[in-house]
Amino acid sequence: MAEVISYKDVYPQNKKVNIKANLDEAHSPFKVLAYPELIRQYTQEKEIRPMHIRVGITNACNIRCKFCNYHSENEKDFYDVFDYHDKLDTESLIRFFRDFAKDGGKAVTFCGSGEPTLHEGYKEMCYDLDLNGVKVGVITNGTLFNNYDLLKCVAQTHTWVRIGMNAGSAETYSKITGSPAKNFEYILNAIKYLKENSSKKDFRIGVNLVITLDNCEEIVLATQLAKTAGADYIRFEPEFYTELAHQTIYEKMDQIIDNLNAAKELEDEYFQVSIPKIDRGPMNKTEIVEGRFTTCHYSHFVTALGADGYIYPCPQIHLGAKYRMGSPIQMGYQEWRNSGQQEQWREEHPDRREFCKTCFYRPQNELLDGLMNGTIEFDATVMDFANNHPSVLHKEFV
Repeated sequence: MAEVISYKDVYPQNKKVNIKANLDEAHSPFKVLAYPELIRQYTQEKEIRPMHIRVGITNACNIRCKFCNYHSENEKDFYDVFDYHDKLDTESLIRFFRDFAKDGGKAVTFCGSGEPTLHEGYKEMCYDLDLNGVKVGVITNGTLFNNYDLLKCVAQTHTWVRIGMNAGSAETYSKITGSPAKNFEYILNAIKYLKENSSKKDFRIGVNLVITLDNCEEIVLATQLAKTAGADYIRFEPEFYTELAHQTIYEKMDQIIDNLNAAKELEDEYFQVSIPKIDRGPMNKTEIVEGRFTTCHYSHFVTALGADGYIYPCPQIHLGAKYRMGSPIQMGYQEWRNSGQQEQWREEHPDRREFCKTCFYRPQNELLDGLMNGTIEFDATVMDFANNHPSVLHKEFV
């Protein structure tokens, strides 16, 4: 019989580098435990509907970050259906989101493959989602937040915003993103405005910094700027390509760890410094499998829609042809749900280790796997989590 473990044992850990992973509250991998009855249904192999969807509405982007996966020569084989010109039309998306909400959907995250706020229907979609009780979050480069109408829309409709700041100075920002240095100031001004003007009581705004050799010396400076601007957190992640993993920053890893530890000292009760798993391996072109699970459980709770109109198990692997699970944009959401395409794909690909050697959502999957097979006790886990987390920040975004 397998050894029983605590659910806390699946929390991200850095085993190869000397820094403790410590995620901010908004990015907790345990938020799914706020829905014990939904998990119970899943463990009993009853059908459940995704409650959170991550959506790429356009593949176009107005900047060109040096670390971007979708435009990297290293990624052409993996993101083999990425097309810069792909974009979903506003009417189809609004119809899709309304059907998603009727089917139990609670939250939408607008995210990459492109810059979502470039889409001409972005404001219309967000107002409609908010009107229909669906919570909205966005991962954005923030460069269009100099547009007041967009900024006002985001303040009125969004539960959270995460801006890719990616530097501690305008000069380095421009070097990394290939965009005008003035955009760096737009980002800092937008953080202050949204923090002061959001209509949502649980609103959070944070910044993301992808660590590269160009910006690793500005980790502390970026943290100071984010905190001063009024951000709730700064989140770091290492430069990552599926083929190279984090090899691009290995030569300065000791310095990076020192700077992350120094940044952590700036944390207080109002501002969090999120330290991720730094030593994650390559996602493909490797025989090393990370994670103690074989089935992708998390994709039953959260799914991804690409700008090509296809559903994928998660945003980590979306825009790879072999991961497509049908097109609800073409068919209509309810028709797609009843078509069996998603279930057929899962039956044909039961072992995620054949496709995903590593997994960005490993903690969630190991948690759900443990609850399924009994190595994590269901009732004790649910009780402990409820006692320690009487309220769960952004729980709809599991």
